[in-house]
Amino acid sequence: MTPVTICMMAKAPVAGRVKTRLARSIGDRPAARLAAALLVDSWTWIQAAGPALEPVLVLDGARRALPELHPPPCIWHQRAGSLGDRLERALRRAARGSEGGALAIGTDTVGLPAQRLVEAARAVAEGRAVLGPTDDGGYYVIGVPCAPPRGALHQVRWSSRHAFADTARAFDSLGWTTQRLPRAFDIDRIEDLERLREQIERGDLRAPATARALVIR
Repeated sequence: MTPVTICMMAKAPVAGRVKTRLARSIGDRPAARLAAALLVDSWTWIQAAGPALEPVLVLDGARRALPELHPPPCIWHQRAGSLGDRLERALRRAARGSEGGALAIGTDTVGLPAQRLVEAARAVAEGRAVLGPTDDGGYYVIGVPCAPPRGALHQVRWSSRHAFADTARAFDSLGWTTQRLPRAFDIDRIEDLERLREQIERGDLRAPATARALVIR
């Protein structure tokens, strides 16, 4: 299978700029430490998928603020614009440089099997779009079989319970068949953090850097 470019969309983990909803409960510095740990575990997740993926870190912020990542990432810097604009640009650039479509993830969902990303890569390489839904109505992975046209995601109501459904409709309007992956959950609120802690302690999820950061009290 031709390797698929995967964009990890991330903010540099600077206190006061990341995990702002969660920071209201745990504080800016612990929230930034958690964001750094989620970034590390998300990067490790991509590496675990093996040669099916060619990863790129699409960064909002300064490279010097990043935690240490292995292997060191290829970095594309995000430009100004809405989330939809930045995501579209990344997917277009990635798809144009890859024969097998493109994927994008964030850093708010960790500990999932690497096979999820392999399955997503296979789907876009075979000409299908991909979405992995989250419990809050968003998604943790998006995949396109080719470069999306400008404005393809302009009607998506970002950071809302409608994001998944709106994106699926946008794909339908482009004539793309969408493969849906198993559901997961984002780490946005204190309730999500407790759920994550419980699943790591039970061994349901494996996210070593995040587990260390969860000692936040």
